[in-house]
Amino acid sequence: MGLHYPHFRYLKNSTMINDMNRLSLTQKYLPFIFLQTLFVFCGMDLCMARTNVSDSLEYVGNPAIERYPEKEKIYARNIYDMIEFGGKLYLGAGNSSNIGPSVSPGAAPVISYDPETNRFQQVFTTSEEQIDIFYQFGESLYIPGHDPMESWSLGNLYLSSDGSNWQKKRTIPEAIHTYCLRLYKDMLFAGLGTSKGAAVAISKDVGDSWQKFQFDRTSRIYDFMEVNGSLYAVGVILEDTYRQSLETGGNNLINEVFEYDDTGNFTVRNDITSRQLFPDTALDSTKLIKIKTSHSLDNKSIYLGCYVHNDHQSLPFGLYVAKALEKNSISVKKVDLPEGAEPWDIYVSEEYLYLLVNKKIDLKTEITVYRSKDLENWTELFYYNSPTLVRSFAHFKNTFYFSRGSETIDPYNWKSSELMEETGEIWKLDFTDPKVSSDMKTKVPDNFLLLSKQ
Repeated sequence: MGLHYPHFRYLKNSTMINDMNRLSLTQKYLPFIFLQTLFVFCGMDLCMARTNVSDSLEYVGNPAIERYPEKEKIYARNIYDMIEFGGKLYLGAGNSSNIGPSVSPGAAPVISYDPETNRFQQVFTTSEEQIDIFYQFGESLYIPGHDPMESWSLGNLYLSSDGSNWQKKRTIPEAIHTYCLRLYKDMLFAGLGTSKGAAVAISKDVGDSWQKFQFDRTSRIYDFMEVNGSLYAVGVILEDTYRQSLETGGNNLINEVFEYDDTGNFTVRNDITSRQLFPDTALDSTKLIKIKTSHSLDNKSIYLGCYVHNDHQSLPFGLYVAKALEKNSISVKKVDLPEGAEPWDIYVSEEYLYLLVNKKIDLKTEITVYRSKDLENWTELFYYNSPTLVRSFAHFKNTFYFSRGSETIDPYNWKSSELMEETGEIWKLDFTDPKVSSDMKTKVPDNFLLLSKQ
């Protein structure tokens, strides 16, 4: 499973074949070797010229700069998620980390952007220190209470049917952190971190009341996956050799994945480990791992593999598609990205799923956007150069929106130089998607690639 660049067309006729047959191997393939070397040097994989839109982006504004104006509060201007709802864009900022920088920056606002008036507005102030993710279920927008500034006895859920008027439901039992939500079989599932460890709460009345399932030997539920009609709650994940060393040393085995079954209970799935969830990936055994930004499409689940970073934040390392998670029939594939490329966000808009990729090149970051209809075939749409990390994005009305951001290498010893002044800036790109036909996604024939490497 890999990424396809714009279609590379090549000519083929009998005269050319006859002429080629008279040439030596060197004469035949030297032009192709030169071309491949040129493309590799340019950072491409044997493809036509890519679409550089660096000069086409427009600055929109920095909506959180007044709330988080300077110094270490710059970090809290990071926009962790964006979503289109009712013709407006909604953005979430703040910082839930207790390490640094910008510890406890205060209540995070819900920010909206109206493309018709080109104006931002703070429409609501949550009781959370960070808005990490938005969800749309039916005709309403939801925010899980990521980090409440209240007692640990209850957690929060926020919902709105119009984006302007918000309702806070302080009803989730013992939820210190509510990381994720999922609507499954007309029930609302919430992934929690509690004082007793990880838990899932289930509501049948849109968050008015909950049934809580407390789990052993894991601390947090970071996301849900829905694969072939089954729901999985995924917690903290350990690299396999580290996990096995804990078991050998007499420690309790860490429970990482829980499957919701037909009886209305959860079953521990210790057969689903980091090796299955993140295939073909060399994982760092010293770091905790999680999945993030999971989306379901055609009975499959696509998600980011991330290291847990700066308390509740994430450093993504790969993109994966789970086709099956049944016992004795686990099928997960890694989406091949260019070397050094990091997938930072996934966005679903109309019939497509879009992927945001960052690749650090010297002092700049190359931002690339791909899209797919089936999670199998991917097409690069465009790229541009950014002075910073781009953390999140959104797409609607033929326009892409991007948020510039910052991240620290070591939150315990962070440097002010890591906090980019551009953090929180929103940029837009008017881009009419070309209709991609199947021939535009055709690879160069395998024999051509083989011969050109000799």
